[in-house]
Amino acid sequence: MNVFNHKFSQSNICDWECSTLILGTFNPENGPFADYYYGRVNSHNGWSNRFWPAISEYLIREHELDAHLQPGDLDGKIRVMRQLKFSCLDVILRIESPNDEADINGNGFADKELMRKNNQITYNTENIIAFIKERGVKNVIASWGKGSSLSKPFKAQLDFLQKECPDVHFELFSLPPFGRPLKNNYTFGKEIYNQLSNQ
Repeated sequence: MNVFNHKFSQSNICDWECSTLILGTFNPENGPFADYYYGRVNSHNGWSNRFWPAISEYLIREHELDAHLQPGDLDGKIRVMRQLKFSCLDVILRIESPNDEADINGNGFADKELMRKNNQITYNTENIIAFIKERGVKNVIASWGKGSSLSKPFKAQLDFLQKECPDVHFELFSLPPFGRPLKNNYTFGKEIYNQLSNQ
């Protein structure tokens, strides 16, 4: 059995006002370098995810905010999160899997590899609920698109989360996957910004 703990499970850096929480699936600690959620750096030291470059381009062009982010720039990400009052968490905390390590740690980071029936998954739902209630989060959005790759147990966790947080506005299947939206960075950044502002 291979054990994969979450890369950021022991680091809660959010000490700012947080109105919106972005939920993702999983980021393995023994995977490629990442300074924060959606912050993996590819083999050419560039972005491997569209979230941060998209929100950066939109904020610079439309709001003249100090959002000139570079791959690996954690301080810049924190600055943007403070300005827009959001933070990020993942629904999966730990995976025990008999599958090849490359299936979890890389190889496209497909959610379907995480959701295989022979994986033993520890969910982060209780911590997410506590974060929402303690921080007064009003809006929860997600990064997995329409959720077609999510398993029934994973979706059951989402149902439980919504039941436990009835006063929160959930938009869990309205944004495209952050890694591969079929639109330019400015357009995608505007879409993310509008979701973050829906409070």
